[in-house]
Amino acid sequence: MRKLTFAIHGCVFLSAFSIAGSLLAHTTVRPKNTPDDYYQRSEPDGASSVVNDFTIPHGCNGSPVIATAMVFPNGEHLVVEDQAGTPIDESVVFDALEEKNNLVMSPKPAQDANWKEIDAVTGPARSFYSHGDRTEDVRAFHYSGGNLPNELLGILSWRASFADIKDDSCVKAIDVRIPIVNYCQRSPNSPARIDAWIGRSTPAFNDSEVLVRAGWWPYLTITNTSFDEGSCGDGVTYKVSPTDEDIDTFMPIKSFKP
Repeated sequence: MRKLTFAIHGCVFLSAFSIAGSLLAHTTVRPKNTPDDYYQRSEPDGASSVVNDFTIPHGCNGSPVIATAMVFPNGEHLVVEDQAGTPIDESVVFDALEEKNNLVMSPKPAQDANWKEIDAVTGPARSFYSHGDRTEDVRAFHYSGGNLPNELLGILSWRASFADIKDDSCVKAIDVRIPIVNYCQRSPNSPARIDAWIGRSTPAFNDSEVLVRAGWWPYLTITNTSFDEGSCGDGVTYKVSPTDEDIDTFMPIKSFKP
């Protein structure tokens, strides 16, 4: 695993993908502020160099956020659920994508003077094409050395490309779940040490006091622009998240307890 480190002076902000539920209560992806869709963050399939934001609306039980991390579901393996939340084989998602595509490709954090360090953490990824065949990509962002007060809103910008769904696919959309953790204190005994916005517990992130809400994920939706209701009916939507192993490998920040 390799880290690309951007040394920056100051503090950092944060956000997530598309939102279902309270827009101000959770760390998530910022929804599009457009007249036709205020509440949903979605991107057309095959979108390239799209700029998104993660948002941090509050700290951990009132404590300032001093570090934050998020992990992308762009590894060699995924956890996939159907519309009813039933686990299914990851191949259904990979088979729906055009060749040499991954769900999230080449994510890149924007420079932000509010954080002392921004790390783009790299690791193994599903094979994709971007200026040549690639089997490694940025898997997570780590922001540290910040001090985001509870009463201020944090916004963290980033750019990525998104998968192209096959034209004849009956996959209508893919919800890309991006777990996020806000670190507020280093003390392992503090109830305000972290907020973990992860939809399920993992071997490392298994403390019910800091897992904010089981089943709730920050997410962004990739929409199939070629979806044909005439041949597909209502179609299907898949919900995709990183594996527990990927979350536990790429989410922790050195010197912070999960």
